[in-house]
Amino acid sequence: MEIAALIAVLFIDWLDMILILALLFGNATIAWWEEHSSGGAVKALQSQLTPMCRAFRDGRLIKDMLSEELVPGDVVALRLGDIVPADCYLIGGDARAKIDQSSLTGESIPVDKKEGEEIYSGSIVKQGEVRALVYATGKNTYYGKSSELMSEHPQRSQFQRVLRSIAWFCICLIVVGMIVELGVQFGHRHKTCRGLNNCHTINNLLVLIVGGIPVAMPTILSVMMALGALNLAKQKAIVVRLTAVEELAGMNILCSDKTGTLTLNRLSTDRPVIVSEGVAPHELMKFAALSARSDNNDAIDMALLDYCPEEMRKELSRYEAVEYHPFDPVDKWTYVKLRGPDGEVFYVAKGAPQVILSRSSNANQVKDRVNGQIMKLAKRGYRALGIAKGSSDGQHWTMLGLGAAVRPSPTGHEGDDREDTGAGRFGEDGDGGTSRRLRRRRRDSSG
Repeated sequence: MEIAALIAVLFIDWLDMILILALLFGNATIAWWEEHSSGGAVKALQSQLTPMCRAFRDGRLIKDMLSEELVPGDVVALRLGDIVPADCYLIGGDARAKIDQSSLTGESIPVDKKEGEEIYSGSIVKQGEVRALVYATGKNTYYGKSSELMSEHPQRSQFQRVLRSIAWFCICLIVVGMIVELGVQFGHRHKTCRGLNNCHTINNLLVLIVGGIPVAMPTILSVMMALGALNLAKQKAIVVRLTAVEELAGMNILCSDKTGTLTLNRLSTDRPVIVSEGVAPHELMKFAALSARSDNNDAIDMALLDYCPEEMRKELSRYEAVEYHPFDPVDKWTYVKLRGPDGEVFYVAKGAPQVILSRSSNANQVKDRVNGQIMKLAKRGYRALGIAKGSSDGQHWTMLGLGAAVRPSPTGHEGDDREDTGAGRFGEDGDGGTSRRLRRRRRDSSG
């Protein structure tokens, strides 16, 4: 379009020049306004998604520090499932952890790390609870440098590639037309030109150039995509770039994880299931809550503690935690050694039901009931959590029951009842050791 406007100026065709410039201005205005209007919403969304971490600064623990506020010299506390907020060195004589660096290095197996070794920003803690000393943040991290290299070579979108193909087709067509025009006028008819205003050949060439370039196409496409962005906005979707609307329209299958996309990314609990005789429901939940820690912000722990009424929370505060074993993805359980208000010492544990069952002395008596209840909970979309109580030496365990946790959908229902958009949708859920594929096929248009 810019070339067409320049040619119109050279040939003093003011009307065409004004028309082309108006289309250019309109196209730029539409694109700017849509991206500008979405900018505030995107910033608000990014502020909610900013990763948090637990850090020690000046000897004081800050539980909810923004990762972007970290500086070299801070000490971060990391546990299972945490995303490393910056490049760090592990510190502490017994510092050992398994770190998943697959997103950075391509290694599919978590790497063992010990004191003095580096862990990179963006990697995930798969085992252990450690402290680490920050030495690089932001664009100075391993991840930041990699992202900077990728941003130096931006890729064109499908929309841009299609427009470029159309533009080259039009240019080739115009060049062929100009060659034919010049050949016919000067070679066959032997026409001559006496100035720009008295040359029909030049006027014909101008018509070919200006008419052959689809000057209105970008504006029309921008308007159509702006209308699409408006419809998406009504459904509470944020469109950062107008070209994303076209990219979304060409999607056949959407693959996503379950947590945070098909669900609300938070856990809630339901009434516990008792499998051992002589245990009351409130006792079962008390033992489950005793195995939880309120200071690590674990989703399961927080859901169990939130389920407890105020009276039970006061009772929990009377128990002293003597020893705590964090969740290990290999063992698939966590336990804590407690001392009660009467001086009794015992263990409580929670974890994968199959693991808790295999360690329990009453496994033969409750096995069938446990497996049946796990299947019932799974059909309702609930995640089963085994709960057990152990002797003072931690050698003898008794499975008490099952806790039920679920991530509710945005609609408030257990299932996924979102409107079918015409694209297939796949989700993967590995809760409870069993992978359940949630799949919605494209509906037949005939009903």
